[in-house]
Amino acid sequence: MADMTKKYWLKLEDGFLDSGHIKVLKAKENGKDLILFYLAIMLKSIRDVGHLKFSDTVPYDEEMLAAVTDTGIETVRQATANLKSLGLLEVLENGTMFLTDMPNRVGRESDSYERVRAFRSREKEKRKPLQGNAGVTVGNGGATFCNGNKEEEKEVDLEEEKKQRKRKVKPPDGGDAALDSVISQYTSDEGLKTAVNEFIKMRKLKRKPVTDTALKQFFARLDKLAATDADKIEIFNRSTQNGWTSIWPLETDKQPLGRALQPKPQINYNEED
Repeated sequence: MADMTKKYWLKLEDGFLDSGHIKVLKAKENGKDLILFYLAIMLKSIRDVGHLKFSDTVPYDEEMLAAVTDTGIETVRQATANLKSLGLLEVLENGTMFLTDMPNRVGRESDSYERVRAFRSREKEKRKPLQGNAGVTVGNGGATFCNGNKEEEKEVDLEEEKKQRKRKVKPPDGGDAALDSVISQYTSDEGLKTAVNEFIKMRKLKRKPVTDTALKQFFARLDKLAATDADKIEIFNRSTQNGWTSIWPLETDKQPLGRALQPKPQINYNEED
């Protein structure tokens, strides 16, 4: 049997009652009763993900389902027959009725949230004997104890928040897929694509990743600097080899003159700050 301490929920889309299967049931005699019974056994099977079981070894039969759902036996028989014909219910070899759509409809709390809830429940039980004791020493101990609980709860909560942030982290703009799309829209030349990708890798190593917006700006500038794919490839290759974070005309050996004239001879002019 499923763990009875866990929290489960049934996932129903807002158009559930307008779905094809439900409309077929609704059109039957006592259609509303059939739908209500279907919802009742969905909830009854939620902890076993669609398996209608009274215990690990005893599956529900129609008479038992009629009793636990407070439904007439004829309605139960009519409902199970219709659910079978719609492919929503199967009877397994061991006699267990199984609701085929339930694996897609069962939600449950995460393991980390379950640990927090279990921890709070245990500590609540531990504090119960202290609540009736009015002694100053016990009271102070209780206060310190509670603070310790809060700190441990915070640690568990922070752990869960970190996991959620990792799941939600996205690269700037659209990420690598967006960069690939921008490159493919700009050129079909494989040599130029390779040169651009090497430039992007170099920028990542310098911890200055290129966004898809910035890449579009690079391409707009590139069109002004070069007319042929060969020259464009050379421009990107020179920037990559020199560790430049931007692109420059082929006739220049360094970054723009305005930077080169800075009165600091120790500056490396082959790399943009």
